[in-house]
Amino acid sequence: MLRERGFVEMVWIYAAVGLVIVTLGGIVAVQTMRLNSVKSEFAEFRGGVAAVGKAAKLAADAQELADRQRKEKTDAENEKVYSDFRSTIKRLRDQRPSGSFVPPAPAGTAGTNTVAFDRPELESAIRALDSGLQGLVDEGSKAVIDLDTAKRWAHGD
Repeated sequence: MLRERGFVEMVWIYAAVGLVIVTLGGIVAVQTMRLNSVKSEFAEFRGGVAAVGKAAKLAADAQELADRQRKEKTDAENEKVYSDFRSTIKRLRDQRPSGSFVPPAPAGTAGTNTVAFDRPELESAIRALDSGLQGLVDEGSKAVIDLDTAKRWAHGD
């Protein structure tokens, strides 16, 4: 009976071990299938991301090229407008009388160079002021032209 009892217990132990091995084998098989499924999904995802990334890079490169061409065109137009402005200002300044800024002394003045000021010094100061003001006007005008160009650029014109 002892031998029979030990044999039966041994059979149950082997059956339990066999059941554990079969169960673990099933679990490993299921997990392997899930792992393979996740790997294939991941590979598909990577391929999709790579395709989207490549398409985005191509679109960005095309936009950059278009922006660069548009900038070159706009810079050329801006320079032409500013050049036209400078030539118009020069033409208008050249049309001014080239004589003195200071009007002639009234009749009956004792001396033509000393009324209430030193005529050459006043003339020099007025010319310096005119030159300085013209520089400020040119700088302001260029800023206005650049701002107009930036506005056109922003509106896509």
